[in-house]
Amino acid sequence: AGMAAVARGRLARAGWNVISSSSLPGVVQEPPNMEVEGKRIVGEVATSWSQKYIFTIRHGGFHEGLWHYECLFSRPTTSEPVPSVVIAVLFAFLPPSAGQAPRLFYSFEQGDLRHEWSVVQDGSGQWHAAKGQQQQHSLRNGAFHGYLDAYIREKEKARSRGISVATTFEVSRLTPPPACSFEDDDVGSHARSFSRLSVSGDVGDLDGSFRTQHSDDESRDMTRAMTEALKAANMYCDKVAPPSSLRDLLANIFDAADEEGVGQMPHYEVARVMKATLPGFGLEEWDINLLLGFAEENDEGFIELSRFIKQAPELVMQLRQNRLTFREKGITNIEIPPEALKHCYTDELMLIVDQLTHAFEQRAAEDPNRGIFFCQPSLHRASMLGSRASIAASGCSDFMAGDMDMVSPSGADGEDRTLIALKRRYCLECIQTIPERISPQEGQMLIQMLPEDENGFLNFEDLVEKLEKLREQALLNAVVACDLRALRIHLVTRVRALGLDWTGKLKVWTIKYALLHADQVCLSRLQIHTLLCLTNPDDNGDVEVSHFLLVCAAIIPHMSNARIFVDTTERLMLEHAEAAKERANAELAALGAARVTTQDNGDEEQAKEKVEVDQETVERNLIQALSLIDDTRKPTPALPPETIFNLIWNSSDQQVQSCCLDEYELAGLVAEMTLDANGEVPYHDFVKRWVPIMFELRKNPLLGAYLKVGAASTLGIPEPDAEAIEAIFPLLPEGMVRPPSVEEGERKGSKTVQRSGSKMSGSRRTSLSKRPTTEDDSDVYRETSKPSAAAGGRLGTPSAVAKEPPPGRGYQRRKMHFEKYGMSPPLPKGSGATPPSIAQAQ
Repeated sequence: AGMAAVARGRLARAGWNVISSSSLPGVVQEPPNMEVEGKRIVGEVATSWSQKYIFTIRHGGFHEGLWHYECLFSRPTTSEPVPSVVIAVLFAFLPPSAGQAPRLFYSFEQGDLRHEWSVVQDGSGQWHAAKGQQQQHSLRNGAFHGYLDAYIREKEKARSRGISVATTFEVSRLTPPPACSFEDDDVGSHARSFSRLSVSGDVGDLDGSFRTQHSDDESRDMTRAMTEALKAANMYCDKVAPPSSLRDLLANIFDAADEEGVGQMPHYEVARVMKATLPGFGLEEWDINLLLGFAEENDEGFIELSRFIKQAPELVMQLRQNRLTFREKGITNIEIPPEALKHCYTDELMLIVDQLTHAFEQRAAEDPNRGIFFCQPSLHRASMLGSRASIAASGCSDFMAGDMDMVSPSGADGEDRTLIALKRRYCLECIQTIPERISPQEGQMLIQMLPEDENGFLNFEDLVEKLEKLREQALLNAVVACDLRALRIHLVTRVRALGLDWTGKLKVWTIKYALLHADQVCLSRLQIHTLLCLTNPDDNGDVEVSHFLLVCAAIIPHMSNARIFVDTTERLMLEHAEAAKERANAELAALGAARVTTQDNGDEEQAKEKVEVDQETVERNLIQALSLIDDTRKPTPALPPETIFNLIWNSSDQQVQSCCLDEYELAGLVAEMTLDANGEVPYHDFVKRWVPIMFELRKNPLLGAYLKVGAASTLGIPEPDAEAIEAIFPLLPEGMVRPPSVEEGERKGSKTVQRSGSKMSGSRRTSLSKRPTTEDDSDVYRETSKPSAAAGGRLGTPSAVAKEPPPGRGYQRRKMHFEKYGMSPPLPKGSGATPPSIAQAQ
């Protein structure tokens, strides 16, 4: 009788209580451990209704004898990841009592009709939601999905007519979340690393709202951008004014997306929300990936929303201004042929993929739960790999949505077991283990471009194609690299962060971090190494930063220009085809002719053999030379960077000279020294890591051209205007000037410096060069404030003008002295040959 009274209880209109208190049989104590049971049964009912809708269950507490729950249904799609309409279903669970089975009541929002779902007990005594058609107070079996669809259509129709039928949950989506606090001034290291100076200068406050000095046109443009963003997210309503600032807009969007209200979301969901919203601001996918790269993630790949909402507006505004400026240049509609990318990058990318795949497999072997493996019998493996490749190529983020039956953390007997995906966190750690192959900029962008599923696994199949796509997009989205003003501001900001003082100099092994931290310029690691080959350090290992930044201002826009890349690769492909044809003709001609070798040709070949040294020999000689001066006997051999620099750059050590490295290769080598926690360089790893890169650069026709004689005129690189570039953004901050005493001392001793020895500050040493010495490579230099780009010399080298020594002085005097006693004079310094010893002269 008591249960019948409960069943006859009236339903409260649009309220939490499904059963009225007046119909309950007395006061009921809160039963233990039944809240979780009730939620589980509610979940079973919601799961049986539809497979297309997702649901979230909220606890309503225990009162009036029942456990109460609110189940929210929504159906996000790829085009609308944040649904604007949800359906709330109110459940009330009556726990079982002595001799009475539990009962489950529910009603839809705003409705008077009460439904009931049967609860049955299995053989183990556990209660479950009954399956199939419900005999009492419910809809027809299988009709719930259509009922939810109809309910959503009715709400959308009522909303279009200006009638508010929003639930309390939907209303909360229109206001910033109360838990979102912006009192913390620390926006994270990633946000601080992003330059606060954009192409257009002042872009607005941190909250994304425009300052008062902005024109009305800009304010209207901002309003239009916010409207487009809301429309892109399917959250626009003409009855509600758009948010007043970008920060408020992002707060509303993420409040709507964070249905659990936990204040954090996985990277996968944040990326979907941003890619559905920010195109309304005129951002491309590349810009959004760049923004996501600055979002701080925890070990599980979750992003704290309050921190991201605080730091994102400034970054979004800067990216938007940079993109608008880039479009005005008219260099966006350029098509890069796939064969051009393959011709220039295939060899390099294959090495990267081999090392990266090996690192992935090692990390997955440590814990199989970190990865996803593809397990299929060997006979069917090829066909199944083809189907997975087509799924990945379709651009679907849920790359394993329909293939979960084909993946497993371990393979059975007789099955192939191939790692196809790895947790996002471990993918990034593996990329960081090969810093000589992948730059930080490319590593962050690759992580954003790899397909990701909702569990945080990244699919790295077809990695070569993904890297080719990354290189292509880097050329087509060189927003900062192709803008001289933005590039100057960005690089100077990075250089200042390294501790630049009034001397305007940095150590050669420190300056690389200015390029590695240039997060707005996506350079490959081999491109950065090419630029480091032009650092031009002095005998103390100091680099004149102003001179190096002028070189970067000339070369980086040339490297990053997509049109120049296409033209250059076309020329290189033609030269490669002509060379292959000539080799084939020479081989055919050699088959029918006797081999004739003259004495002169033999001498030339012997001389060539003396210069060409293989990679293994160079590594062995350098390690031996460093080991001879290392008397510390540490478990991991290491030396101070100054010691290594003096040995490689300044020393006349025979083992170093026998490597036949030219001055550009030496500069690039010493610039790549990385210090450990003790401020020393583990030289075994240093040599093994960077000598192969040096040999790869020799064979690279695209980047090796920047290190050849006359590269500026050959490549058409204009000479930068030092004064104009300095006027854009001064190298030294305001108020930092050289002490007058130092400047006066330099002026007084300038003539002495010009005469003191053959190695002057800013000059290049060529005694170890394997290339023939030319007039442009003379050992005597004239100091200039600009690099000699137009003079036909090598890039990064000051203008070279040979001086004739006066009669009776220097080399001429020594020559006369040797000729007097019938001896051959030694060659002058800088001629490229090794002078004979005194014993040989005697």
